[in-house]
Amino acid sequence: MNLNNFDRALAFLAPYGLKELHLLPFHQHGASKYGLVGVDYAMTDVSPPEKDDIEPYIRRAEEAGYQVVVGG
Repeated sequence: MNLNNFDRALAFLAPYGLKELHLLPFHQHGASKYGLVGVDYAMTDVSPPEKDDIEPYIRRAEEAGYQVVVGG
């Protein structure tokens, strides 16, 4: 998701009066489960985002008035 789309999501959520926003960055934790059920895992070469990659989203959400939790 790019920042423009994220801003649109924040605008969509604004009328609901939410106080907290959980950002759940991509991770590889479930990759091994695909093999257990005989399915190819298509995201093997995708790296989880670095903290610097997530920071602009955290900042935008905080500026919109949310308490931000990263990772659940």
